[in-house]
Amino acid sequence: MRSAIDTMTNVVLAGCAVVAIVILLRREAASGPEFLGSLEVREVKDWRSYAVGRMSFGASTAADTMVVFSDFECPFCRRLAERLDSLEIERPGQLHVIFRNLPLSAIHANARAAGLGAACAAKENRFKAWHDLIFSQADQLSGAGWGSLALAAGIADTVAFGKCMAASQTAAALRTDSLSAAALQIAGTPAVIFKGKLFAGAPTLDQLRALVTE
Repeated sequence: MRSAIDTMTNVVLAGCAVVAIVILLRREAASGPEFLGSLEVREVKDWRSYAVGRMSFGASTAADTMVVFSDFECPFCRRLAERLDSLEIERPGQLHVIFRNLPLSAIHANARAAGLGAACAAKENRFKAWHDLIFSQADQLSGAGWGSLALAAGIADTVAFGKCMAASQTAAALRTDSLSAAALQIAGTPAVIFKGKLFAGAPTLDQLRALVTE
């Protein structure tokens, strides 16, 4: 009986994973300008309560703050990160971005570990370096040496970094981000909170320009 239950559980989990992968592939196939031009937008009255955490980049004194729920192995998240970098080059000092981890572990096997590393990099004031490095190597994270990546991101003490990644407090921080996403009914990544509104998906660069201009 126990064996039958275990088998059924594995079948259900496998089915869920297949459904998630199908959804992701369909979304990626439809990721042209027309798809991204019609984002789902919802109002978030208490949005400032989600603008917390040490994982951030851009000017902390900027007039505008954006919260991004992201997954380091999500191709749409990588595109958004590239657009935000372009926006920073065009309009330096105008935007402060707060990053919240939302690893979709069912379809992205390394996203959680990358998120743990991001939280630890933030403690060393190397979050942006880790953020950019991991997104640039997102297709090669399987079997990644997190200590080597930490060194590449400018973190000298890789032993302490490894202990941080394994610490229960770091895992709890990721759970807090996931709970915040659940409270906002965020089902996928990326999701952006800006000026009291939640955008489900990756705004185009033109959309980001317009939002910051407003």
